[in-house]
Amino acid sequence: MTLARSLGDAFLGLNLRGEIANLAVATRDTEWAVTLRSAEMALQKQLGILLPPMYRVEDEETIGQARAVLNQETFARAWKRGQGMSLEEAGARALDQISSLP
Repeated sequence: MTLARSLGDAFLGLNLRGEIANLAVATRDTEWAVTLRSAEMALQKQLGILLPPMYRVEDEETIGQARAVLNQETFARAWKRGQGMSLEEAGARALDQISSLP
């Protein structure tokens, strides 16, 4: 993330966060996956980044999986938390998540 940020490559940084959201889904940390995916999508909009269709499909799949697992209130809370994250905060939280994996 630091490398992507230092190079000014917001797309790469956002893509890395998306991959970490996928990892959160795979490790069954669904609420965290929603937060990260929400942050990623909010930052894409803020930066004016339009992802290719294959990435948007992945986002929607993650969101659909999460909605199937979480109740509506938990999903909404996680989504709102992600919408309020800055690029730096989302990156730092994503790295914390990776470092806590077994």
